[in-house]
Amino acid sequence: MKNMTLALFALLAAPATAQEMTPDELCATFATYAEVVMKARQGGVPLGQMLDTINGEPLLRNLVMVAYDQPRFSTETYQQEAIDVFRDNVHLGCLQAQ
Repeated sequence: MKNMTLALFALLAAPATAQEMTPDELCATFATYAEVVMKARQGGVPLGQMLDTINGEPLLRNLVMVAYDQPRFSTETYQQEAIDVFRDNVHLGCLQAQ
């Protein structure tokens, strides 16, 4: 779980800004955020801890809130499916919004 928090920090610290990314790159990055957040959700990381890691970024806050509104599964297979579906739905939604 600590690795998931570190991964989220690493993504937040990425040097490229949204202005430097193509829409496809931005959506791929957002999908990666979604994957990390849902891994944390499925891994049992408390909501408050995830909110503390995003430094008040509104877009990421919304992403965390949506992820934590999803059910948490007890088996690794269902957890991975929830992670994959959430990541892909966020990616698709971002691409469709372009």
